[in-house]
Parts: sequence; C-alpha cells; structure tokens
Amino acid sequence: MPLNNKKSFFSTLMSGDFGLSKTYWLYTFLPAFVMQIAMKPLEKAPLVVFGITLLYLGYAIPAIIGVWRASNKYQGRKAWVILAKIVIVIQWISIAFLAYMAINIVVYLLGRI
Repeated sequence: MPLNNKKSFFSTLMSGDFGLSKTYWLYTFLPAFVMQIAMKPLEKAPLVVFGITLLYLGYAIPAIIGVWRASNKYQGRKAWVILAKIVIVIQWISIAFLAYMAINIVVYLLGRI
C-alpha cells in the first residue's frame, strides 16, 4: 500500500470502488472500444495484434473484475446489476476464446521453428 494510505488505481479499479457506471463505461467499455478501432489498421500484422492483445488483457481482466465487484456494491436499479453481470460473463467467454486462440498461435509458430 502506498505511504499515503491511498489505494492504487488498479487496486481501486479491481475492488469496484469507482462505482458501477464509471468502472463499466470509462474503465471497461471505452478502452475496449478504442482498442478495437486502434487494432483495425493492424489486421495484416497478426503478431503485433497478438502482443497488443496480451498487453490489453493485462488491463482488461482487472477492469472486468472491478465491474463485477462494483455491481455487487451498486445500490441503484437491480436491472443495471443484472445487465452488468451478463456483459461480464460474455467478456469472460471472450477472454477464454482469446486465450484459446493465443495458445493455438503459439503452438502453430513453435511448430514452424
């Protein structure tokens, strides 16, 4: 913990302490949206996309954990909690698919050596 007893950004993010709307829209949805746009021109460079995706996942995983935890703390309409959790489950499935694809790419590349 930092000397000033404040939580770090990632600690605050993962604990859901930014609140549900801020954690979802600002720290999860917006970065994913920007990532999709930024990756479009790189489609012809799969290794670059692979590397950037791995770096992004290092951020995205704590962010989606934070959305889940923020939804557990949310005191507003129950519908937002349910919708947030549905989106998070879909994101976990997407991450599992990305991991599967990454493993296949690595195996393929190792087989070419």
